[in-house]
Amino acid sequence: MFAEHAYADPELTTDPLTVLVRLLDAVVDRIADELEEAGRNISTISSQVFERRLRSERRNPELRYEALMIRIGEVQRLLARLRESSVSSSRMLGFLGSLDLMGGRDSARRHVRSLVADARALDDHSDFLAENLNFLLDASLGMIALEQNFVMKVFSIVAVVLMPPTLIAGIYGMNFRHMPELSHVWGYPWALILMLLSAILPYWFARRKGWL
Repeated sequence: MFAEHAYADPELTTDPLTVLVRLLDAVVDRIADELEEAGRNISTISSQVFERRLRSERRNPELRYEALMIRIGEVQRLLARLRESSVSSSRMLGFLGSLDLMGGRDSARRHVRSLVADARALDDHSDFLAENLNFLLDASLGMIALEQNFVMKVFSIVAVVLMPPTLIAGIYGMNFRHMPELSHVWGYPWALILMLLSAILPYWFARRKGWL
């Protein structure tokens, strides 16, 4: 980036100090651009985590959450590298500003001080993005737990629905000699209807309570 600017404006390479300051300026600008891109990625991840339409789609939720966790990991690695670059640049600029290399060049000194302030602002911004990303990670784990709870709730209700018919079938399958229903003509249909009703009632109760 600096080379392109130097070819376009030869005055940027008139002396070593100007080259150094302009190189550091390009580094800080690059970090700012990458932090802006990371912020856009975090906004996209936030939309994917909290958008109702995506959460209402029950098809392959494990694949969606797997892709989401992978993307969070990629942004986390990017933020870690940016944080390292930002802190290193801040320390380097602070050390450069403390040295007596500027002589009487007030413009270069002001430029370095401006870069120091920009680098510290980028440090704060990277901390802010990291906190947001950690929040989204916790929210994603919470959504995964909610999905697992929903699946376990469905299994539990299915078990409750099938329990009474299984009990009725077990009672009439014992084949004791003295069972009046065995001699009735309508005993078999009556047992089927009883099992059907015993399955429908728990399901209706679960729907009424909003558990399904």
